[in-house]
Amino acid sequence: MIQYLLAMILQRAPLLLVLLGGILFSIVRWKRHPKVSLITLIGLVLYIVHFLVFTSLTYSVLTFRETMHWSYAAANNIFEVLNVLSDISFAIIIVLLVTAAFVGRRPVPATGS
Repeated sequence: MIQYLLAMILQRAPLLLVLLGGILFSIVRWKRHPKVSLITLIGLVLYIVHFLVFTSLTYSVLTFRETMHWSYAAANNIFEVLNVLSDISFAIIIVLLVTAAFVGRRPVPATGS
């Protein structure tokens, strides 16, 4: 499993570097914008956790299919459930990051036309 996880991390290395850069950037900007930095930090850390958890679960399903003699249909059903859960968690992460983009903005005064 470790070999599979490391291969997936290596495959997603550019994305993980961007996520780690975003985490570092949000920590550096913490004093200026604490709310935005906190929401961004939570969203980016959750993205990394999401990646690790669902990569591990995918590998586990493949392993369980072999050891427990599941049919391809049973494994496929589990993959479908994992895909739906992955999409839901990814949507939550996107909502957090979009919220961070708009939190603390001042409204622009309306101009009379």
